[in-house]
Amino acid sequence: MRWGIQKRMQNGTYINRSSAYGYRYEDRKHLVDEPAADTVRRIFSDYLNGMGVQTIAETLSEETGELWNYTKVRYILGNERYIGDSMFQKKYTTEMLPFKKKRNKGELPRYYVEGTQESIIDKDTFNIFAF
Repeated sequence: MRWGIQKRMQNGTYINRSSAYGYRYEDRKHLVDEPAADTVRRIFSDYLNGMGVQTIAETLSEETGELWNYTKVRYILGNERYIGDSMFQKKYTTEMLPFKKKRNKGELPRYYVEGTQESIIDKDTFNIFAF
């Protein structure tokens, strides 16, 4: 099973059913969820206008009533899914018991696939961030 998943990652046909914030999974596709996508666009815009990550999180928490923190905002700013691309195998599960989920620090290949979903922000804006 692992081999099949890895082959689909390599050729770009792998579909991860979990959606990033701003997307919803429907009919085997990741579609833009406009209200949440507006929040993602605002996060990028506020950051580009000089607002800090913690300040963005605090402002969103106050305005939306949702719990926003530094980590969540930072993750959004560094996630390639918002430009419509996907990086597969950022994390992996060990093969030995007990199974553990680990961050891939070069132990396994990563697969970057362009155009896996509709973009929320443009690539030029995303490439400004050097996370």
